Amino acid sequence: GAAGGGASGGPGEEQIGMLVSMGFDSRSATAALIANKNDVGAATEWLFSQGDALVSSVETVLSEKEKTDAAAAAEAAAGIGNAEATGRYSLIGFVSHMGSNTSTGHYVAHIKKHGSWAIFNDEKVAKSADPPKELGYLYCYKLTG
Repeated sequence: GAAGGGASGGPGEEQIGMLVSMGFDSRSATAALIANKNDVGAATEWLFSQGDALVSSVETVLSEKEKTDAAAAAEAAAGIGNAEATGRYSLIGFVSHMGSNTSTGHYVAHIKKHGSWAIFNDEKVAKSADPPKELGYLYCYKLTG
């Protein structure tokens, strides 16, 4: 069973301490607990089963945890998963294609800034009174609530 910590949180000091008391370093203990959802018994088995691959397995687990934490931080910063967010978005830009097919012509971008639309066509930028929103290939939205 898991003591301290929890399946959703990181390993607790008590859990790490149990594995350290068995002779494992705290970095390996932490990785084992992460890999096994903070289950001390499963983490112990994982540590013993790694053999010569222990160091690389620990690094892999900790590296993946860093990536996961970074992605979660980015989502939080963007408001993704925010229980208070209403899920309302506003269109702030889109990319469309000018030409008869994708082999000819080129792409332009329409961006909304300070309440007005502008078209970005290579080096030319101009106001766009009625941007063709229905012709977009790629749409960019901003969370508004």
